Amino acid sequence: MTNVREVISDQTMFDLNVQGNDISGTKHYSCRDYIIDNCIISSEIQFTKVPYNLIFTNCVFTEKFVFPKIIANTVDFTNSVFEKDVDITEVTFEKKVYFNNVTFLGKVLFNNTKFNALADFWHTTFEEKVIFYKTDFNGTTVFSAATFKDNVLFTYSLFSKVGIFNSTDFEKGVDFSQSIISGTLNFFNIKLENFTAINRIFTKDTFDYDNFITQSGDIPIINKRETFRIIKSVLISNNNHVEAQKFQMFEIDTLHKELKLKRKELLNIKAIKLLNNTLFLIKKWIFYLKSSIKFVTDLFFINTELFLLFLNKISNKHGSSWSRGVFFTGLIAFIFYFFVELSYHGFCFEKFSFQSLNVKTFLMFINPFHDFDILSVKNSTKITYILDYTGRIFISYGIYQTVQAFRKYKNK
Repeated sequence: MTNVREVISDQTMFDLNVQGNDISGTKHYSCRDYIIDNCIISSEIQFTKVPYNLIFTNCVFTEKFVFPKIIANTVDFTNSVFEKDVDITEVTFEKKVYFNNVTFLGKVLFNNTKFNALADFWHTTFEEKVIFYKTDFNGTTVFSAATFKDNVLFTYSLFSKVGIFNSTDFEKGVDFSQSIISGTLNFFNIKLENFTAINRIFTKDTFDYDNFITQSGDIPIINKRETFRIIKSVLISNNNHVEAQKFQMFEIDTLHKELKLKRKELLNIKAIKLLNNTLFLIKKWIFYLKSSIKFVTDLFFINTELFLLFLNKISNKHGSSWSRGVFFTGLIAFIFYFFVELSYHGFCFEKFSFQSLNVKTFLMFINPFHDFDILSVKNSTKITYILDYTGRIFISYGIYQTVQAFRKYKNK
């Protein structure tokens, strides 16, 4: 049913080809509120101007929809479906825009779009990739309960006030890394996993990076890590440390993958280049010597970072599992306790008796500040001292990691 209020019969504002219920063919209407309800609109729509509130409810648009460049009034497409592309390029919405419970089956082009008032995408579904490219959200922006079936990127987009993502479902990936956030973002109960990204290391000379984030809608791994950091920081600022822990784990895991990529690139590119240049340019051996030192230093640093991340993972799951911290501390203490006892017998299993191991001595040994004379045998060697004090270090590290894991519950 189509309802038009306050029609001014002597003016024509636009042509609209509509099929459904009691309207068909080309209709000419002029009004302050143009309302269409429960219709199938089967032709491509282009407006040159909209001097009234434009309200489509329960409508299906089967062809492309192109917005005019300036819309000075409220626009509402509640409960509607767009089966083809929607072009919102370089459009300025001066007043409120409602895309509530809307389904976009085709592409939606947000290029240099401006929302100067409320932009409400509540419960809206985007079936294809969406790039909000240089889109200005100058008013409150709502993506609550929205569903993005594919990647969504806010490339060079501005959030001037508040961006609300409450129960938003990101089924693939999201990129906030290039957003300009002069206002605030609010994340609560969002659905986002450790999504797949472009696993490449980009440099200033990598020209296809900009194509990924502005054209193809793919998310580079460095953008992925920054997005997790932004979400984590917002959650921490709202004292939501439990949810923040999840995205901290994603951030660290992504950093781990980045370091592996850098190491692979270093081994596959830098080393080959170093070898070739050495064979053909012997006279520049000093330059290659410096490059070799840098290569070894970089490789050592990356491997050190990977080793620390590995220790952090097995000791408390990056600060998220106190039980793993307890298990790690107990296991590492038992290992060192066993080898300390074994060292008194010259590491000879034939002389060693498991009866020398007992719970009381072990519980005393697990204290990093235990006395050395608590052990059962006095034939200590240099190896015994080394094992004992190394064990103290690892036990202390396990206790520290256990305490750190408990800190995720602070201010909950």
